[in-house]
Amino acid sequence: LLRRCGPDERWAGMWDFPRFPLPQADNTPDQIAAALQQLVAVRAIVGPQLTEIKHAVTRFRITLRCFRATYKAGQLPDRENFRWVTPAEITNYPLSVTGRKLTRWVESDV
Repeated sequence: LLRRCGPDERWAGMWDFPRFPLPQADNTPDQIAAALQQLVAVRAIVGPQLTEIKHAVTRFRITLRCFRATYKAGQLPDRENFRWVTPAEITNYPLSVTGRKLTRWVESDV
């Protein structure tokens, strides 16, 4: 699942995996699934953490915790800004730096 970054976001117009802040480092799969549903209106079963990406943005250091999730139900809010894509299709989308890093990780793990 990819989402297009909005006009007021960093990397506006580029595509990225859904992301959202987690208030603590040890969130449960149910908490992560609820945050995902709030962002994209789909329900998912959240599985194990796949990897962690550390990244610097200007003077800020961020850590992205990446989880496997399986679609369960619901429809995306719109097809203009959200897309289901296969690993083969993902290269057709301009991705953020961290999106490319996660894509490379997924490709190497398949």
